[in-house]
Amino acid sequence: MVTGTPTVEAQASTPRPESPARGRPIAIVLLAVVLLGGTAWWVFDRQTSIDVVVTGSSSARGIAIEADYQPVLPTTVTGATIRTEVGSDDGASLYDNSTDSDVPPESMAVRAGRSVSIYATVFPDCAVNATSDQVVVTIQTTDGARRFEAPADGLAQAARRLCSGRPEFSLSQASRDHDVVTATYVTTPVARAVTVTVRTDDYEAPSIRIEPTDGQVEWTVTTEGGCTAAERPVVAEAKWRGGSTTMRLEPPASYVCP
Repeated sequence: MVTGTPTVEAQASTPRPESPARGRPIAIVLLAVVLLGGTAWWVFDRQTSIDVVVTGSSSARGIAIEADYQPVLPTTVTGATIRTEVGSDDGASLYDNSTDSDVPPESMAVRAGRSVSIYATVFPDCAVNATSDQVVVTIQTTDGARRFEAPADGLAQAARRLCSGRPEFSLSQASRDHDVVTATYVTTPVARAVTVTVRTDDYEAPSIRIEPTDGQVEWTVTTEGGCTAAERPVVAEAKWRGGSTTMRLEPPASYVCP
């Protein structure tokens, strides 16, 4: 009887080509990571950026600045401040762009895709040589404070322009009690110390001294001449070291007299 072990014929193993389907999940995962990363960066960038513009400037009203903030994630804005090299507004006003109301809300819930505008008025400190348009906006939200830096084109130029001219006054309010008329004026910033006095018999007012660091200053004048005197301009003289000028200010009659 012959016994033996069955012979197993060796076969050469030939590697099978890798199926394309095995690499596809990896490519999909990598693409998802890239897309999610790009989306996250876009959200982060929008949450840390803001658009700021100078909307106007005048001698009596200072420099008007508007910042537009459009968060990607919903938040509630409760306040804002705007600071510049030449001055600050710590009580900037909010404006809801989704309504037609002109009344600034105390707080505003901003949904995704919506924006909130922040309005500020800056009266420049003329002792500062304005060279930068950079603005720092701090927005208070229920999630915490958010700080932004952005340029506001024309800010430094507007500050230099307001500080380079002679002082000017704008009538801000007036009242009348029988023949006593009171008028309050606001003055522009000045680049040098200026003393202002009344130069007419119709009105009385204490002299004021305006310093470059004062920004906006109020000046109140009175007359007991009733509407007859109130119809005549307030004549004031501004004096500074090495010069002076006489100014005819707007009379208060149009505010208080029929």
